[in-house]
Amino acid sequence: MVTCFIRHQYFIRLYENNTLVFHGIIDTSFVSYNAKTEIVRFTCYDYIKLLSKFSELKILFALMQGYHPGYCFGYMVQGVELALGITLSHIWSSGWTALNIQKTALEILRIEWRDIMSKFDNWNGELVVEAGFLITNIYTPEFRLLVYKDHHQGNYSQYKIYGRKYRFYNHICFHQATDTDIDEQTNTYQEDNYDLMEAERLEICSSYYESTSWIGNDTLDSEGRIYSFVINPEDLPVNGSQNVTETKSLEFTGNAIPYNIYPNGFYELGGKATEILKVLKAALMLHNLTIVSIPSGTIKLVNKNESSNNLVTIDSADIIEFKRKRLNRSIPEVSTLDTLLGDVSVLKSIVSEYYEEFFSMTWELTTIVDNLSKYTITLFDKIQIDGIQYRVTEIQRDPKADEYKIKAWEL
Repeated sequence: MVTCFIRHQYFIRLYENNTLVFHGIIDTSFVSYNAKTEIVRFTCYDYIKLLSKFSELKILFALMQGYHPGYCFGYMVQGVELALGITLSHIWSSGWTALNIQKTALEILRIEWRDIMSKFDNWNGELVVEAGFLITNIYTPEFRLLVYKDHHQGNYSQYKIYGRKYRFYNHICFHQATDTDIDEQTNTYQEDNYDLMEAERLEICSSYYESTSWIGNDTLDSEGRIYSFVINPEDLPVNGSQNVTETKSLEFTGNAIPYNIYPNGFYELGGKATEILKVLKAALMLHNLTIVSIPSGTIKLVNKNESSNNLVTIDSADIIEFKRKRLNRSIPEVSTLDTLLGDVSVLKSIVSEYYEEFFSMTWELTTIVDNLSKYTITLFDKIQIDGIQYRVTEIQRDPKADEYKIKAWEL
């Protein structure tokens, strides 16, 4: 339940020299009136802050192809609009791309191989290992592993079966489909009823065999992303499992960052409503995006690397303060990615390393520029000082002091 005291009839617009510089909405729970001074104090939000006030909004995410940032942004805006009965002007397009973090032979799933093989040490029949990849539901790679072995004692036989399915969401985040796990044995059959024993094994493994295209398919190319799992001769026990490979890795090659994301609670896996704002924040991080509030009252989804074609050259005489230093920022809180479906540990590590390197290589300018009327500077404009260009990442107008306070990244 989302509760607040924001009412659609209480908008506010702030002008400076007949120019609209702020457009927001009033929260009536923070209004006070001083009868002595006849001053009313109130709190108002721009539309970015307004979105954050509705962090409890949830929806059931169900699109099989996943969700790109525009969808996440649009659903968040739509939720606030429905809650307040207002219309929010917003802009987004599909012109962005996910971070491009290329990986080669990245381990995205580790299998305790020797432990699996040891389950069959006391079974005297032929060991069969079936493994491979397929694409499920058009979009999602899946890895399947089936191991089985029979055992003969006197005139009787039975099978022991081990099976696992791992589906990969968000490119590299595995989800173990535990409802299809197999750790079973068939009934015991007389040897002349071998066909019945085999029929029972097939029935136990039926969810694995609705398609057999995965068997032996040890490499999968999914739109340029390569998933691989290769079984070598030394991986199979000869006289017990003690000498086989201890662990085996499922590996990934390609861009580890997804364009479309899959949140927790995804409909395909049972369905549970998930907080839209958390999903939006994850999408922003993976695509290096941000949301800005334009004074006209429009909120816009933009790429942090986006630069306008507007280049403003600033005279040295108008520079009141100038500080240039390495972008000494803390690494973004990658726990934001915990809202995504699957095991996100590898993804979080990759994103953390990326931003750590990015911040260590970026120079940030903090400057104060005199004379508001002389320069027209907006967010993402390029400014030039002493021949060096910077991209504006933060900007604040101070009408009283007649100056801009700017933060910018060196290009």
